[in-house]
Amino acid sequence: MATPAVEDLMGFGFDDSQSIIEQHPHRRRVGFELPIALDVLVDCPQEILELFRQLENYTNTCNGIINDGAHLGFLILELSESTALFRREGRWFVQRALNLLKLVAVEEEAAGIWDIPGRLSSLCLQSLTDDMAAFYSQISKYHGLSTVQRGRVRDEYQRDVRSKIQQQKRSILAFKTHFGLNGKLRQMASAQNSTQAVSATSLQLIQKLFDKEHSSACSMLDYQPICKVPSFPRITLLLDLSDLLQIIEDTKAQKYVQRSGKRERESSTSSPDQGSAPQSVPLAPEGGQSFAVLLRHELEEDRLRFQDFQDLEEFREQTKNDLKTSLSVLRSRLGTLSAENAALVLQYLSVLCARATLFGPAVSFAELLVVIFRDAEDRAPSIKNKIVLATAHGFLSSLLTFTRRKFEAVRAAEEGLRILLPLVKSYPGHCSRPLAILKIVNARALVEHSNDITEAHIQVSALQKAYRISGEAVRILQQPPSTLSTTSDVLRSAAGALLAQSSAARTLIGVLFKYAGVTRIDCFRPLNDVQTRAEEEKPTECRICQRNGSPSPLFDDPLHDIIQKLSRDIIETFVKTLDQCVEMSRALVTRCSHLHEPLLAEALLLRAELVSICSRHAIDAFAEPAALFKELSKAFPAQFDAPSERAYTGLAQRQRWEADLDGAAASYQIALQHLLSQLDPGPYHQSSLERRRCAERTFKVYTDRTLLNIQLERYEEGLIDINQMSTLLRKEEQKEPSKFIGSTVMKGCCHWMLGQQEEAFKVLTASVQLINNLQDTKNAKAAVKECDLGTLRFDVAKDKLEYCLALAWYGAVQSSMGNHEVALENGERAVRALRSRLSDIRVQLDSMVNLNPVDRFLPHCLILTAGTLLCMGRREAARKQVEESLKLNSDAKVDGPTVKTALLLKARLLEEKTDRGHFEEAARIREEAKKIPFRGFLHRMGCSLGQTRLSRRNSFSK
Repeated sequence: MATPAVEDLMGFGFDDSQSIIEQHPHRRRVGFELPIALDVLVDCPQEILELFRQLENYTNTCNGIINDGAHLGFLILELSESTALFRREGRWFVQRALNLLKLVAVEEEAAGIWDIPGRLSSLCLQSLTDDMAAFYSQISKYHGLSTVQRGRVRDEYQRDVRSKIQQQKRSILAFKTHFGLNGKLRQMASAQNSTQAVSATSLQLIQKLFDKEHSSACSMLDYQPICKVPSFPRITLLLDLSDLLQIIEDTKAQKYVQRSGKRERESSTSSPDQGSAPQSVPLAPEGGQSFAVLLRHELEEDRLRFQDFQDLEEFREQTKNDLKTSLSVLRSRLGTLSAENAALVLQYLSVLCARATLFGPAVSFAELLVVIFRDAEDRAPSIKNKIVLATAHGFLSSLLTFTRRKFEAVRAAEEGLRILLPLVKSYPGHCSRPLAILKIVNARALVEHSNDITEAHIQVSALQKAYRISGEAVRILQQPPSTLSTTSDVLRSAAGALLAQSSAARTLIGVLFKYAGVTRIDCFRPLNDVQTRAEEEKPTECRICQRNGSPSPLFDDPLHDIIQKLSRDIIETFVKTLDQCVEMSRALVTRCSHLHEPLLAEALLLRAELVSICSRHAIDAFAEPAALFKELSKAFPAQFDAPSERAYTGLAQRQRWEADLDGAAASYQIALQHLLSQLDPGPYHQSSLERRRCAERTFKVYTDRTLLNIQLERYEEGLIDINQMSTLLRKEEQKEPSKFIGSTVMKGCCHWMLGQQEEAFKVLTASVQLINNLQDTKNAKAAVKECDLGTLRFDVAKDKLEYCLALAWYGAVQSSMGNHEVALENGERAVRALRSRLSDIRVQLDSMVNLNPVDRFLPHCLILTAGTLLCMGRREAARKQVEESLKLNSDAKVDGPTVKTALLLKARLLEEKTDRGHFEEAARIREEAKKIPFRGFLHRMGCSLGQTRLSRRNSFSK
């Protein structure tokens, strides 16, 4: 149950029936823009150029396929205009295509349906666009031939191109005839109020698209094992699809009071491309089973229970065989099937592709399924058909969420809710469960889509809505089971709704924290228990707090007020919500083992991430999901790398924070193994963005683990990690010199600690030179001037922790080589930059969320600088720095080498005095230092014990 504070934060009371477009009208895709190179088409007829200009006015309010078609048209003309053989053909082909694209763009803008997936017009245009791509490919091949080669194949290419032109003419005629666009324009058949005499699946354009996607699915299945694609079935998705298809089946079997429907229009008008109306053709794949029987078999839970990798491999092989069998049975036959049989076929193929994680083909089949159900509702409007159509939109949205089409996933779910909501009051018993499932699907789509939104306030709005509607789904599912479904179904759906709600909350917190850092909302206070005193202090007013009610929009920031509402109590409420989800997931695992474990592991991991926001002591919270993912990874290698890495990285961060450095290093090593597994499966499935993000996470883990090895005095292991990190940087084509600073800095430190002073100096010199080069690009002359607070105004060193450490270690090495003046400049610059970094709200928030212990490196840098000061005879200044270092950290578990070095340096400073009491205190401190199981690094510094008054210390301590 949401508390008043949570309701206030999440905007309860807002009208959630509005779509994302209605809430944010400017939230539209960037449409087709006239290329600057349009001038190269100067010889092209003006009517074609005018079509491009007209399309530019419409394509912000039409589907992306029209944008793709416009771009392809330009590319075709760009080649054909420079090839005399195809100049005329290219103009014919492109002008006819652009005319149709413009016609559809005008209709879509008028109907307001441009962003809803699963429309027949979009699928037909997709098929036509594929034809345009094939046309472009053909003339591109001809364009690449030499003059002699062209002469040999000229006639062949010309026949092929003209054949494509004739095919295009027939396809466009069929399209216009089906949608009634040959004469007077009217509302397109993809809208709600038009009917056709011929089934949509009988269109040759749709048959071509179906065959293409079917063949593509089979080819991708053959490609998966070659590239070692991790393709463990998305269990939660498949169970959701099972629920949605079960709702469709149950709805068709129900009896409703029919409304007075429109009569089906009878028309004998059909083009040669449309064919005759479909007839019911028996469906019997090899083995004699019907697709209806096969579909029910695919939806059984036992089909998704895997005890080991062998079960998974058998499942994959069976899926591949089933897809290939269906391809041999259904090739070029979709249009011959009745609507009922075609729907069964498409459901079956969608499920098969989803099981094989082939979401592109699965979405295509689901879109065709929506087209069939919409056609049925247009022909005979009824309560039953509306519920089926709404549920089919949820089915499509669930699949779209696993593709790049996140926005369309949101719109599909919203369209399903728009169809269903008017029926809920009159038919609550029939609509309750579909409504709950659609709200869960919508919430998940909103969370996924939020990652693609760049405007923070729209992100927050989407995530607030996701939280609210998933909570509504939970309340619906808590109704008496008699109005819904079986207890097990309700339990699974409720757990999914709670997980979606918690995921929205966790993502929202991340967005708000990031925004607070970027916009420097200094009044925001951390939420974890280490900072309770900071919460009790009077908040610092930021520039927005000080606006004093100014009406100027320049001072208005709605997210500022939302950020101020965040509190530990709210986070703890989110955790309690997840506790319910975890409890339900455990019950599901108990009822059906080897099925719901991934859902439980995901819930536990999300809970741990929420707990860590309000408490830095979350080792136990991360230990359980890490252990569960370890079991899953052991049974199914390489199938759970991404969540396993998240779990072990989170565990390592908490272990490091709670001073379990050995445990943290081990956890980081496991996280690295999972990251490297994702980066090295083959050139298959990751987009460049996904791979880059994975690589960035790998670099971060390498850096954190190497710093841990330095703190644990495991310098040889540190060098191994650094070399592996450098190799990966080169492999991932990270050629920017600044990318290598972190690895070279830590490499220099390891060489220094191993006594390889010359090599350390060489490496660190190169690192500092890179930093200074970066400084030059940020106006070095202005940056080197100190401001009144004693910090560098524009010092690039504060941008990253590695830069601060580079200067500190470089100064220490210089001091050990006798160059104390320059060493002090670098050391003091490092300390100033680190202090400035620690005062940055962005760094504070990052430290709070990810537990990056940036503040723990200040004592280390202070000690290095203190050693240089002592070498220069500035004992009092050195003493102050040592005292500050020990005040900031005297716990040897946190950083043993630094604490031991600080104690030894303090003893050394006491020994510089002539008082016997100081020597006794120094001896006591040395005994304390001996208890620390690290050597420290005083022996590497310029003020090592070889330069102290040993004889005097020994004489007084006897």
